[in-house]
Amino acid sequence: MAGERLLAMIRGSDLVERLKKLAEAIASDDGMISRYGALLALQKRLVAAAFDGRSELAARLRAQYDAALEDLADAPAVAEYLSLVDELDDALQEVAGILNDGIKRI
Repeated sequence: MAGERLLAMIRGSDLVERLKKLAEAIASDDGMISRYGALLALQKRLVAAAFDGRSELAARLRAQYDAALEDLADAPAVAEYLSLVDELDDALQEVAGILNDGIKRI
């Protein structure tokens, strides 16, 4: 099936392979994992506050989240990882757009 071939191509791409290696390096650093866990906890609180309409709390949490993300992104491996995730996301959105355009023509 074409979808399976597309997934295999994406999974085998140099970009995804580099992401996997960076993820392994990051995962082996206990301090990094701890900081990442704290970032995820902040993110959950931020989303919950925004969903509940608590805008003042959400604004404070957003500032804390941004500072924690910046701190985490100061690590070269994390900065590269985040950059590659954005690059992969852009590529996947482009593929999705192409597929959607093709489907609309059917």
